[in-house]
Amino acid sequence: MEKEAEVVVIGGGISGCATAYNLAKRGAKVVLLEKGKLADEASGRTMGVVRQQGRQACEIPLMMESINIWGHLSEELQSEIDFIKGGNVWLAEAPQDLEEMEESAKASQSYGLDSKMITPDEVRKLVPILENEFLAAMHSPRDGHADPVKTVLAFARAAQEHGAHIYENCAVQNIELQGGKIGGVLTDDGEIKTPTVVCVAGVWSAKLARMVGLQLPIKVGRFAMAATEPRPPLFKTFLWGPRLGVRQTADGSLYYCSGFRDPLDYDFTLDSFRDLRLWMPNLVKNRGLVKVNIGSDLLKDLARTLPGSPTKKSPFAFSTGMEPKVNHKLVNKHLRLLEEFMPTLKGIKTVCTWSGLIDLTPDLIPILGKVERPRGFIIGAGFSGHGFALGPITGRIMSELALDGKTALPIEPFRYSRFIEGDYHPPEKLI
Repeated sequence: MEKEAEVVVIGGGISGCATAYNLAKRGAKVVLLEKGKLADEASGRTMGVVRQQGRQACEIPLMMESINIWGHLSEELQSEIDFIKGGNVWLAEAPQDLEEMEESAKASQSYGLDSKMITPDEVRKLVPILENEFLAAMHSPRDGHADPVKTVLAFARAAQEHGAHIYENCAVQNIELQGGKIGGVLTDDGEIKTPTVVCVAGVWSAKLARMVGLQLPIKVGRFAMAATEPRPPLFKTFLWGPRLGVRQTADGSLYYCSGFRDPLDYDFTLDSFRDLRLWMPNLVKNRGLVKVNIGSDLLKDLARTLPGSPTKKSPFAFSTGMEPKVNHKLVNKHLRLLEEFMPTLKGIKTVCTWSGLIDLTPDLIPILGKVERPRGFIIGAGFSGHGFALGPITGRIMSELALDGKTALPIEPFRYSRFIEGDYHPPEKLI
């Protein structure tokens, strides 16, 4: 274990590994800490979609720059990441979908994004086996998808080649302060002196931030996905509708998931009582898009508060190697829809199901930037399901904040203080 570092990065997903890579490439002495295995949580469990369209306006400049990086990322990292530039198609099945997509496409074009509305016939040229009825679609041809695990590990290897030190199975026990600024990080394997901590720990970021007196208003959603047996190449685009999302991977498997109007599973825990004031506007406005589950997660949380609990010694003792519950009812529904949308796949077998956890903010955009106190604490969290696609530019932004104190791209809308100031706004529309 290194005893000191210029920067300590906490989190071994795409944001953390991309941050370590960008820091090390610039010659910084960087240590990355991951409590379990790299890419073992959200970044390794995502659909792997890299999209520009359908985003809030403030995210578009970041994502446009990120897509530029994705286009040559495999060559830059000298690793195969299975990036397929097949575009992104969102299906409008109802007048509400169509209206929102037309507005979204128009707004995106004002930023120079190549998102536009296309006809059902144009969609079927991109996805010839698609047979369900829909009104139109929104299409962004430069978007794509990649293998999540390969991408994270590629960033990690490249970071190590530039001198970064990466420690797996090494949880943070505490972040130490000295006179209102970062002084070091205490881990399971010892202490690391550092003036700068980059917190890019996904759903665990709020717990880490509380160690330094910050309250990140992050809630955790659960998203189910599945993979089928391989098929010959059928289509390259990511297809997303109100009821189903699907893409074909480089090895021929079809990954399928919820549609953009399906409810997200939310498991009620003790943390659910935090920040309710900030969350109420979004919960009321989008109440049909969240399915609240009250059960074992809350009971486990209560048990962790008892004397003698391992969490008294290490806040993350219970979370390593965790396998989130899979909503099999939802997965089975999506398999039926897959066969309905694409009848040539009738009888296809599902070979794997899994769930990923999503770190959500009240306005569904990330928290990016430095905080006033403690000095030296930098946050990249609350990506609300957008973290994988933004990963390459997040890594660059975090490295600029750590080494330069400023960023080339505007990140003021993502500042942590917006929640303290009351300057945050839940999105008016889903798309």
